[in-house]
Amino acid sequence: DVKLFVEHLQTMGTLSSLLCGVGFGCLFQKPSYRCSVDNEYGFRDDFESIETLYLFSASMCIICNLLVKAIAAYSSIYGIDLAARGSLDKSMSRAAIGLYHERRTTVRLFLAGIIFTSTSGILLIWTKLQLMPRLFSVAAFCFFFVYVFWIVRKRVYSKFHFDGIDLPPTIFLLGDGRFDPEHGLI
Repeated sequence: DVKLFVEHLQTMGTLSSLLCGVGFGCLFQKPSYRCSVDNEYGFRDDFESIETLYLFSASMCIICNLLVKAIAAYSSIYGIDLAARGSLDKSMSRAAIGLYHERRTTVRLFLAGIIFTSTSGILLIWTKLQLMPRLFSVAAFCFFFVYVFWIVRKRVYSKFHFDGIDLPPTIFLLGDGRFDPEHGLI
């Protein structure tokens, strides 16, 4: 279980590094240029709320993905170290339970990072293009994400369905912290 959690965290850490790079690329992408030079607002127009939302979304993308990378790094190091101490002080159980909670937090931050990355892309399209290409591109972007969500829901979730057995969440592995990995007992 500890190895599984660490591998998931390392994968999310790697993907968050890529998304963080995309966020920095979005942050340095100037959506529009002013006709005159004004040091007060930089490249933004005075009251352009879409550009402000774009910069906020790119910044939140970077923040969420850096947090995912940090959590994945320290969980990979300290989770294995705590679990390797042995079964004498039940540190493996504590490590698995702790990694379960860290993984839950990391997945939530990772999904928030994906949402902010997508929002940055949509807002960049909205600020850079004219009206008709803008509407077509944003509609295609949104259709793509709805389609991916539908495919994941239909294909991936069906592979993890237990033929008519609806188990309560407390029975699942580490659901309420009662699993003992040293002895395999619930």
